[in-house]
Amino acid sequence: MASTRGHSFKLRGDRYRTDVKVEAAGGKALPCVVDVRNEQQISEAVENAVKTFGGIDILINNASAINLTGTLDTSMKKVDLMMNINARGTYLT
Repeated sequence: MASTRGHSFKLRGDRYRTDVKVEAAGGKALPCVVDVRNEQQISEAVENAVKTFGGIDILINNASAINLTGTLDTSMKKVDLMMNINARGTYLT
């Protein structure tokens, strides 16, 4: 379960499931919970990865935001959120 601004929702995935599968296949993984809009959190995750593995060979950024309303019905607040996560967050990572 996760919560944001008083709304609860069930997450369909679990970062530890992927971690367990990667390690069961003989790989190494470092699951990180990072708000991709937060440069400091991204920097800390990169530092942890470099400290743990000596560098980064692959990054899986599964963060995204979508709003399924029409253009005229989508507030700029929602557009800003989607752009900050989908474009800026991807660029930062």
